[in-house]
Amino acid sequence: MPLPPSFDHMNTQHWAMLSKKFERWLVGTLYVSQEESAWGLEAFCLSFISAYPLFPDGNWLPWDPRIPLEGHFIVGWMYDPVCRSNDGPINGPLYDTAVFLERASTFIWRAFHEHAARRFPPSPLLISST
Repeated sequence: MPLPPSFDHMNTQHWAMLSKKFERWLVGTLYVSQEESAWGLEAFCLSFISAYPLFPDGNWLPWDPRIPLEGHFIVGWMYDPVCRSNDGPINGPLYDTAVFLERASTFIWRAFHEHAARRFPPSPLLISST
């Protein structure tokens, strides 16, 4: 699952394009294993939240209603008050939106790396331009 060398994990537009690819794959692929589908759903949720890190607050585009809000990451993001609280892993004691967005991007990028490695262990996440 290599990403193009121009992929910038700090750019929400790059994440939005990636989440749309996962969305199309999830609703357009008929015959995949449950394990593969669960992996794709988690990848979609990670990329969607990277595109819209203030979710469920803020502005965000709707996704295909056939895609459920399920999986370890999204459940934690939505329902664990510590995850996005001022004392959670992303925010600090002095909450600031810019700091939150930077920390969220870094936090989710690491989680995305770990998630991708479960499915594609030997390959790098970014394609080299050489």
